[in-house]
Amino acid sequence: MRGSITVLARTAPRGAHVSKRAFEWFARTLFRIYAPLRVAGSLPTEPSLVCSNHTSHLDGVALMVAAGLPFTSFRLLAAADYFSHQSRAGRLTRGVLDIVGIDRDSQRWMSLRRTVAECHAVVRAEQVHLIAFPEGTRSVTGNLLPFKRGAGFLAVALGVPVVPAYIEGAH
Repeated sequence: MRGSITVLARTAPRGAHVSKRAFEWFARTLFRIYAPLRVAGSLPTEPSLVCSNHTSHLDGVALMVAAGLPFTSFRLLAAADYFSHQSRAGRLTRGVLDIVGIDRDSQRWMSLRRTVAECHAVVRAEQVHLIAFPEGTRSVTGNLLPFKRGAGFLAVALGVPVVPAYIEGAH
């Protein structure tokens, strides 16, 4: 059908639930013992778009731990090519974190429409919070980079509140 996008439900591979729970336990232990978090504020009860600076590979996980909610309450928006199904690390990461892949290589509007459709479906069906990094990439210096328009567009398209977050000291 012309002008429509179909989002197919993803089924978790066997054992994925155990891997996800084990990773969540590991992450909570890591941030409780090795790198304790100081948290100010909280998330709304309804789905939201958490927008944060991005200086570390652990930023998304730190945000989920800081929220105090089960990791299944979140979907992490991330570059599809970075978390490719083709690589072992990509499959492993997608297996333990529910990642909504953002295709940076295809036509911009088709990619954005696909991302909005997938986010809309998962937010409505599962009532989850989305985590996005408006800078579009990790900062190698620790300084905030200019924001891209995608996160703002996504928040408006989904009609969810934006929760600003700032991670300090992860660089």
